[in-house]
Amino acid sequence: IDRGKLSKIVFTNQTLLKKLNEITHPEIIKVIKKEINLAKNKTYNQQKILIIDAALIYEAKMDRLMDKIIVVYINEDVQTKRLIKRNDLSKEEALQRIKSQMPIKEKIKMADYLIDNSSSLCKTKKQVEKIWQELVSLA
Repeated sequence: IDRGKLSKIVFTNQTLLKKLNEITHPEIIKVIKKEINLAKNKTYNQQKILIIDAALIYEAKMDRLMDKIIVVYINEDVQTKRLIKRNDLSKEEALQRIKSQMPIKEKIKMADYLIDNSSSLCKTKKQVEKIWQELVSLA
C-alpha cells in the first residue's frame, strides 16, 4: 500500500477516512488485545507494563483497554510544522490530519498523565522518566 497516496485520499474525504478506520481499527484492536494478554501472562522489563503508542486511542475507543493513558501534546503551530517536516506535507495536508483527530484539549481532559512536548528533548525526557517511575511503582 502506498501510504502517501492513501493519506492524500482519505484525509481529504471524511467518509473515506471513516470507512478506512472501520476496516483497520478492529484489526489493530485485535493486535493490541493480544499484546495486552501477553503482557499479563509474562513480565516486560521486570514490571508488567506495556506501552501502546497510538494517535487515535480515544477515537477508536481503545482507552477502555488501557489502565492509564498518557497524552503527549504540543501547540498546533509546532505540531503542524513538525508534521510538514516529518511527512513532507503541505500546510493544508498537515492541518487536515490534525483536524481529523479529536481536539487535543479533549484528550488532555481525559488523560491520566500529560507530557508537554513543546520544549527541549531534555525536558520531555524528564517528564517521561517521572511518569515511568510512577507507573513502575504501581505495577
